Amino acid sequence: MNAGQVTPGSSCAIWGLGGVGMCVVMGCRDSGAAKIIGLDVNSSKFQLAKEFGCTDVLNPKEVNVPEKLAEMTGGGPDFCFVSVGLIPVMEQAFNSSHPAWGKTVIIGLSDIGDTMKAGIWELIYGRKLVGTSYGGYKTRIGIPKLVDKVLSGQIQLEKLITHRLPLEKINEGFLMLTTGESLRSIIDFDLKA
Repeated sequence: MNAGQVTPGSSCAIWGLGGVGMCVVMGCRDSGAAKIIGLDVNSSKFQLAKEFGCTDVLNPKEVNVPEKLAEMTGGGPDFCFVSVGLIPVMEQAFNSSHPAWGKTVIIGLSDIGDTMKAGIWELIYGRKLVGTSYGGYKTRIGIPKLVDKVLSGQIQLEKLITHRLPLEKINEGFLMLTTGESLRSIIDFDLKA
C-alpha cells in the first residue's frame, strides 16, 4: 500500500505466497486492484491466496511466467511484488511488469552485496524498480494503524499461522520454514510454554 501505491482497477502479480506475500495480496485487494495474480511453486498455497484476494494463481514451474502474465494483463502487470529473496525471481518480476509503466517492488531479502540486472532501456521507457523494508510503514504511525486493522478483523493474521511451537523448538520451526512444511511461512512460538 505504501511502497507500491497500487491504484484501483490495476493488475498486480505477487511472487511468493508465504506470510509476507499473503499480506501483499491483502494490500492489493484493499487498494482496489482488479486483477491479483499470485505466483508460488507450492500450489497448496493457492486456495488460501484466493481467500485473501487473488483472482488468479500460477505455478512458475508450469508456465512461461512473463508470457502468461502479458497474456493475462494486456502487456504485463501494472504492479509486481517479490517476497522471494532469489535474484532470478526478482529479475523475472521486473521483466514481467508492463514495459511502459510497470512498477516492481522488491520485498524479499537476498545476501548482502547481491545485485540484480535491470535494463537501462527498460527503466528509461517506463518500468520502475523500488525496494521496501517493513512495507514502507513509519513505525510510530503505521504500526498502531496495522494493529487496529488486526483487532478489527481487516487483517486476518490467524489464517497465516500454520503451526504453534514452544520456544525450545525454534530450530525445528525454522527448518519447517525452509523446507516448505509450513505452508504460509509464519509460525507462532508460544513464549509461555
